[in-house]
Amino acid sequence: MSDSPEKLKVKVGIRGGPTKSIEVEVKAGQPIPWDLDTKFAVVGTKPARLDAVAKATGRAKYTYDINLPGMVYGKFVRAPYAAAKVLSIDVEAAKKIPGVVYAMEWGSKNVKFPWAAVAVVAAETKQALEAGVRAVKVEYEVLPHAARLDQALAEGAPIVNANQKSNKNTISAPRSRSSSQVGEESVSSKLSDNDEKLQKNYEDFLQVIK
Repeated sequence: MSDSPEKLKVKVGIRGGPTKSIEVEVKAGQPIPWDLDTKFAVVGTKPARLDAVAKATGRAKYTYDINLPGMVYGKFVRAPYAAAKVLSIDVEAAKKIPGVVYAMEWGSKNVKFPWAAVAVVAAETKQALEAGVRAVKVEYEVLPHAARLDQALAEGAPIVNANQKSNKNTISAPRSRSSSQVGEESVSSKLSDNDEKLQKNYEDFLQVIK
């Protein structure tokens, strides 16, 4: 099988308007380009949406509408601090609320970002769930935190990971300038090639509609 490009005639232009036949080269293994005479089963047609009637009439069922036997509602109890140590979690009061089927501690004792999950509650109804979440008692030791990168890298900044001596050890080193330059040059080259292809396609189109 020859690897040389195959020359094909392709009809281009505007349906119902001016058209012409052009010759294109198709490399081995590449798909044959579409032309004005190509017939499609779906593209360019108006296929019926199977769920259109159900959605328009409100009969469509979404995940939220599904209620199977044994299903429960679940919600996390979240820490309202950016950095804190969880001293204690008491879920006993939540377990006693009618409708609550499960309540337990969740996640790490060290809170490293706002709204980190510290406990989880499951209940038979939304009302019982919200009551159960409110009943969970959590005691925190609020710790200092850095809100920006420059603050996190400053001398004496609060350490994010306790097993590291500095936050700098948890941040990846930036790429070298040489690798960045190579990447930029490669991107610029690709963009330039695309510009040339777009210009050629536009010129071909102008020739068709003249």
